[in-house]
Amino acid sequence: DRGVTPLIMACEKGHEGVVRLLLAHAATDVNQATTTNGTTPLFVACLKGHEEVVRLLLDHAATDVNQARTDVGATPLFMACQNGHEGVVRLLLAHAVTKVNQANTDTGSTPLWKACEKGNERVVRLLLDSTATDVNQPNNSRITPLNISCYKRSTEIVKLLLSDSRTDRIRPTNEEHAQ
Repeated sequence: DRGVTPLIMACEKGHEGVVRLLLAHAATDVNQATTTNGTTPLFVACLKGHEEVVRLLLDHAATDVNQARTDVGATPLFMACQNGHEGVVRLLLAHAVTKVNQANTDTGSTPLWKACEKGNERVVRLLLDSTATDVNQPNNSRITPLNISCYKRSTEIVKLLLSDSRTDRIRPTNEEHAQ
C-alpha cells in the first residue's frame, strides 16, 4: 500500500546482485517511487550510501538523477551530501545531468548548504570543485552556506568557502545571522 517496489527494497539493503537482476528485466521501472512520499530507488541508495548500487542505477539510461521526494523535495544528491557519503556524491557529480543546486522544497537548502550545516568537509570540497555549484545560494531563511558554516563554527569549511573566488564576502542581510 506504500508502493515500495522490489527494486527500492534491494537498493535500501545494498543488494547489488538483486539490483543488477531487476535492472536487466524490461518490466522494471527504475524511477518508480513509493506512493507515500516519492522515494525512488536512487534516492534510497544515496541515502544509505551504497556506492555500487548507485553506480548500477546511474549506468541505467532511464534513471532520473534529479527526481526528488514529493514531501520535502530532497534529491538523491541532497541526501548523499547530508549523510556525508563522499563516494556517492562523487558518482552523482560525475553524472552530467545532476542538478547541483536543486534545493529541497521544505527549507530551500541546497546540497552544499546541507553539507556545510552537517560539517561534511570532504563533501563540501567535492561540491566546490564543481563549477556548476552556486556557493552563495541561500536557504528559505536567506542563510548562505558561508553563514551556516560560521554559525556552526566549522573553521575548515569557512576556510574552503573563503578560498573560493565565487563566495560573496558581504555582510548578510539577515541581521540576526550577521551577529
